Amino acid sequence: MVAKQHPGWVFAMKMALLDTTLQEERLPNGKRFIIAGTPVIKNLSWVIYGPIAAALAVLLVGALSWLLNVREQEQTIKLIFVCFFALTPALAWMMAGSFIGKLAQKYLDREVEAGKQRVELNLDLEAHTLQKNAEPPIPFDDIEDFKLVTDAGVYYASGENSVNIVNLIAHTKQGRVTLLPKALGSLKQKLQIVSELEALAEIGD
Repeated sequence: MVAKQHPGWVFAMKMALLDTTLQEERLPNGKRFIIAGTPVIKNLSWVIYGPIAAALAVLLVGALSWLLNVREQEQTIKLIFVCFFALTPALAWMMAGSFIGKLAQKYLDREVEAGKQRVELNLDLEAHTLQKNAEPPIPFDDIEDFKLVTDAGVYYASGENSVNIVNLIAHTKQGRVTLLPKALGSLKQKLQIVSELEALAEIGD
């Protein structure tokens, strides 16, 4: 879960990883990887405001019952109030949860749209370069290796179970280059990309 960007009254859980698709395109001179991710945000506002509305409804019905002195009323009136008392909290929960949930979702939809990410990795097998989006191409000869690493600097090792959220980086002669941030792409997708990049660029042979 990561930091929220929505108003304080909106309750939601934003997952650390984007919902990512990986697409590969063959080009006349090489190959392109298109990695696109969409934030996953679960709207929890109805869980918070629904019970609050239900509790307020119970208090309201209880106060109304006391004011009307229902205990002294006829059996029919008592039965009506019992049904009213039983149904009102559920209706209040449903109506408040639905209304506030839909209102909150508008903010979350904007956050989802603003949080989308897209990266293109282009391998030019004629020029022997790797290019990320519109950044300057990196010659294959300058690339030492590709690694998966956490923000804390822990490198992923094959079969590792404790490291799942990683950045895909390239170590080059000019320094470290981040090809994919930690939020974009699952571990499995990044391992697939690393395998193909190493094979196509003949890195690590």
